[in-house]
Amino acid sequence: MNPYHHYILTGIIEDQDDLPSVKQEECSQFQYYEEQPQFITYENSNLCQIVASILNLNEEYVDWFARNKPIEFESMMLKAKRKFYRDKAKFRMQILQPHLYSAQQPQEPKKAKRGRKPIKCAEKQFVEDNSDHDKKTIQMIRNRISAQNSRDRKKAYLKELEQSSALTSRENDLIRKQIEELFAANEEIEKQNNNILKCIKVFKQQCVESDEQFAQEILKQLEQFQSDTESTASKKVKFN
Repeated sequence: MNPYHHYILTGIIEDQDDLPSVKQEECSQFQYYEEQPQFITYENSNLCQIVASILNLNEEYVDWFARNKPIEFESMMLKAKRKFYRDKAKFRMQILQPHLYSAQQPQEPKKAKRGRKPIKCAEKQFVEDNSDHDKKTIQMIRNRISAQNSRDRKKAYLKELEQSSALTSRENDLIRKQIEELFAANEEIEKQNNNILKCIKVFKQQCVESDEQFAQEILKQLEQFQSDTESTASKKVKFN
């Protein structure tokens, strides 16, 4: 099993010097780590427990996915990571800008009705400045979340490319070995073919030589037969 490792999940809050007024009791939903984030794997940490707590899922359900469906477990960890960073950014802004998330948020000035005192220009300017600041803060949070999501997608895509490259290299090695074996078999077949051609050539030469010897023997027999017939004919003439 090879789950996607995350070490960023342990770095819950960064730059704690910027938050001197924050107490650990006020941040009970988060975890603090004094040392540097360590490399987390399924074997040496409670990664399933962390993912289950972030996504509000059953730990046994997450553990079953980690053991049986590693690909779905990786997507689940990416989802937990994105949710974690959204909650983290929201929590930091609650501490740094509490007026943005307070129950009594500054409202836009309503149109002055008859019989009421109109809003002063200074108060109106203060509300407009705060609304602009709130928009910038919200946009900053969105940009941070979008950048983190983009980095997560790039890391996942890079991992897929590395796995594809490793698989392709293994396939190339296997094909290269098969080609070498085919070359060796081809050389052996060529040697056998050359030996067969040599044997055929020798056999043809032997056949030609044997044919010549057979023809010479037949000529000798014909000459002998002709000489015998001539001698018998001469004997008959003498008797007459």
